[in-house]
Amino acid sequence: MSQGRSLVGIARKEDGRVVVETRHGTITVPASDVTSVVPGRTALHEYRERLAALGSSPDAPQVYALSTWAREQGLIRYVAALQQWTIALDPNHRQARADLDYVQYQGRWVPQQERNAYETGRRTQVEKQQPRPTTTAKVRPRPLPEMSPGYVYLGIPPSLPPRGSQNHDTGGMYIAIPFTTPVGIR
Repeated sequence: MSQGRSLVGIARKEDGRVVVETRHGTITVPASDVTSVVPGRTALHEYRERLAALGSSPDAPQVYALSTWAREQGLIRYVAALQQWTIALDPNHRQARADLDYVQYQGRWVPQQERNAYETGRRTQVEKQQPRPTTTAKVRPRPLPEMSPGYVYLGIPPSLPPRGSQNHDTGGMYIAIPFTTPVGIR
């Protein structure tokens, strides 16, 4: 590339641009920014060959072996899809399920987060059933901030605009009086 960087992958030219399929994803670069394309073989070439060698009806261990090889080669973008394919061929494939963070819970495979949420919910239900000691302290509820019906919380609490901004109305509470104007108080 003209900025001194290089990309490793499978390149093809399309309408004044070069599309490079890399191990992490597909990158499109204007053809004017590409100084040269060096032919050669990459792990992506071998991945395509191994995928084609699986044929039209592979079995789960073959697909899982390809996913393991892809992970070792750093072809992360293909690993999850290959593991899902492995599970489609063999729903009880333990290694693929474990790699995708599934656990057996009550006789079925569920994502670990789902199992944890269910367990937390069960613990909460058990805690609710046990009587709690009463306290004499009163808890005052905090008022909720006023929000419009279409408000979506994005992790940043609502606040006033920056000082000096013209985007807010003070409601007529403040009056600005220039220093040069004499003010008489009666």
